[in-house]
Amino acid sequence: MTKISGKYNVKQRWAIVLVLLLVALFVRLGFWQLSRAEEKRALLAANSERAAQPPLTRLPGDEQAEPLRYRKVRLMGYYDAARQVLLDNQVYNGRVGYQVLTPLIASGEPCAVLINRGWVPASPMRSQLPELPMNQLDAQVEGRIDHFQSTGWRLQGADALDSNFPVVAQYVDAEQLSKRLGYCLKSYQILMVPEAGEGYVRDWKMQHIDPDKSLGYAVQWFALALGLAGYSVWVALRRPTDGINQ
Repeated sequence: MTKISGKYNVKQRWAIVLVLLLVALFVRLGFWQLSRAEEKRALLAANSERAAQPPLTRLPGDEQAEPLRYRKVRLMGYYDAARQVLLDNQVYNGRVGYQVLTPLIASGEPCAVLINRGWVPASPMRSQLPELPMNQLDAQVEGRIDHFQSTGWRLQGADALDSNFPVVAQYVDAEQLSKRLGYCLKSYQILMVPEAGEGYVRDWKMQHIDPDKSLGYAVQWFALALGLAGYSVWVALRRPTDGINQ
C-alpha cells in the first residue's frame, strides 16, 4: 500500500516562504504603480485647469508655489543679464547642454525670480561656455510657475558655484544662489512661453508624467506575480512526493 508523507524539508519550506514574499512584493509594486498613475492624472488635470486661469501679475510667495504650480504669470521688470545661471547636464534630442536661467527683477517685488529661457547646446569643450546676449533688459515676461528640477542623489561638491558669471550649477538651490547673486530669490522658476523672444529652445513638457507608462509597469508587476505563483503551483503538483513506502 502506498503512503505519502506530505511533509516538506527545510529547504522546501524556505523556498515556499521566498516565493510568497516575492509574489507579495510584486503585487505591492503593482498597486504602487497604480497609485502613481493616479497621481500623474491629478498633475495633468491640475496643469490643464491652472493653465486655463487668467495669468497672475504678481509673484506668489514661496509657500504658494506648489498650489499655484503651472499657473500662468505676466510680469514687468528688467533682467539682470550680468548674473545668469547655466543649469548643467540638460539633454535635448540626445544632445547635452544647459538651461539658461536669467534673474528678473520684477516691478514691485521684494525678491527676484529666475526666468528659464530655455535650452542651449554645450560646446565640445566644456570650458567654453555659451554666450548669452540680451537685446533688451526691460521686459514683459510671460510664462508659468514651476519648481526647480529635482536631482535625486547629490554628489559631494556638486553644490559648488563658479566665482564668475554665468554660474554653472548642477542643480538650483535658491537660498545658496541668493547669496551668490547678492539679493533674495524666489524658490521657484518661471518657464518662459515658447513664442517669446530673448530665449532658446523651449519645448516644455511634463517630463515623467505619463499615466499610461505607470499602468504598463503595474501590468508587468501583476503579470510577474501571477506567473511566479502559477509556476510554483505547477512545480508543486508535479514534484515527486517524498516518503513513499510500499
